[in-house]
Amino acid sequence: MLEMLLVLAITATVIVSILGYTTKKSDEMRRDRTVMQMEQFLNAGLSYYVSFGSWPSLANLQGNFLPSGTIKNPWGQGFSVGANTGGTNPGSQFSVCTTIIGKQAFSAATVIAGRLPIASVVGGAVSCPTTSTTSCTATSTACTVVSSVNIPGQNLNNARSINFAGLYHNGACVPAPICPNNMVPTVMAVPVSVSGMNDDASIVYSISSFTAYVTGVDASGSPGASPLPCSSSSGSTSCYQEGTTLLPAGNYWRICLRIISEKGTLTYSSLNLNAGVILALTRCMPANEYTTPRAYGSQFTVFSP
Repeated sequence: MLEMLLVLAITATVIVSILGYTTKKSDEMRRDRTVMQMEQFLNAGLSYYVSFGSWPSLANLQGNFLPSGTIKNPWGQGFSVGANTGGTNPGSQFSVCTTIIGKQAFSAATVIAGRLPIASVVGGAVSCPTTSTTSCTATSTACTVVSSVNIPGQNLNNARSINFAGLYHNGACVPAPICPNNMVPTVMAVPVSVSGMNDDASIVYSISSFTAYVTGVDASGSPGASPLPCSSSSGSTSCYQEGTTLLPAGNYWRICLRIISEKGTLTYSSLNLNAGVILALTRCMPANEYTTPRAYGSQFTVFSP
């Protein structure tokens, strides 16, 4: 009888040890999976912002930047996303939220938050964006983990939807980029090659200087559907391809060459393929870099007066 009791005691100890290890390992795996899922949501939000210049909704991400269908954490709870709406800089952060339930909600949520960027834990089941200040305590049976990221500064500067460069002939239209909130479209013009000014087929005058500039729909150079012609006195405000086909609807600048030769100053009033080639660089500029008139920084402008 004693031998049987001893065997049972040893067996029970082994079983309890195995169950404890299994439970601990299972909890660890659930926390790891939740961290990975929230990181996927944050990365998807950053990718969406770089592509479109705004924060996404959950529907924007599912099926495009994330798998389609409802995604749930290991506790069977869903995820919510949203941009901050309060504070001094609304829209500057993108957050993802998910709720942890059960007797160990506080400890699990705290561990998960400690492995995520700009993370916090609030009490109860709340959705993003949230301004909840309810505390999650050791006795809570539902705690929500909130993790956030900021606008992707350097990545945004390198985004294809933000920066453009192209070669154009005199009088051509340059498409203005579609910029995120708090950013404005800007353009830079650089002459690449310039030809002499022809008086007739046999005479070419030497060039003393040349420059490139841009016109918009008004004196400040704002892009629009009908940018001013290179010559303020004549020329079409419509934007064409190199021919007679109109460009698609949108906002444009017109890029121009001004050449000074022995004969005088020549400003081409219409598309002229022989005048030269101009490099146009466009960019979405943070609003605090751009003021009209400029309050600080360079006084240089590429826009036609």
